[in-house]
Amino acid sequence: MHSIETPFGDPEFLVLAGSRLYGIDGPDSDYDYVGALIEPADYRLGLLKNDGQHGFEQYEFKGDNFEGSIYSLWKLASMFAEANPTILCLMFADPIVDHFGICTDEFREMVISRKSGYRFLKYMEAQRKSMIGQRAKNVTRLDLIDRHGFDTKFAGHLIRLGYQGCEFLATGKITLPMPDESLTAGSRLNVLDIRNGAWRIEQVLDEAEALQARMEGLLATTTLPEEPDWATLNDWVCHHYQWRYQIHCTAS
Repeated sequence: MHSIETPFGDPEFLVLAGSRLYGIDGPDSDYDYVGALIEPADYRLGLLKNDGQHGFEQYEFKGDNFEGSIYSLWKLASMFAEANPTILCLMFADPIVDHFGICTDEFREMVISRKSGYRFLKYMEAQRKSMIGQRAKNVTRLDLIDRHGFDTKFAGHLIRLGYQGCEFLATGKITLPMPDESLTAGSRLNVLDIRNGAWRIEQVLDEAEALQARMEGLLATTTLPEEPDWATLNDWVCHHYQWRYQIHCTAS
């Protein structure tokens, strides 16, 4: 593992994210990390600034073959509750460190909701538009387009999001790494084939359309709650900060 340090302290939650988390990495894939910490009290309660802004939300780092982001705990918790698909997967990972208990059933029960399905659909549409050139302002993977006629990395993420969104709505879980073949969790082998250019763009679009239709059907029948348990999650975040800062709150 790479040594991850920040000016605000060591990560208290850290997972390997991105393609290596999903099991679709290649020999040249970077190592992507996402983590969290409780920032020093001066940044949360005082006036110290980070990047010109009061408080602390995010610290980004980059090395020769690795990069990532370390968030404040309150920021990461809100991203989980808002059902960001990239973040949502992290609570099903095998963490490098997890002092907060994010990768536990107790935490998952606080943040899972039906809104994740809508976010997966939104992210799929963004990847589809990028794949066919409707969204990207700067095309950076010209080599893939020259070889395959379209950006197969966007295509792979499009289908991966479909598989993971369907699994989450059906089971409340996301299997990581992705299984080679599964009726509920999709196919890692399909995603790898797509990234390697084995599928035509028409096949990718047809598969995406089928997954979107399945996800919309699952949204109508899922037993997941409408919203995260905001009250319990708020108490959870407050507890961690109060314990760290030794704040004793009394009812007014």
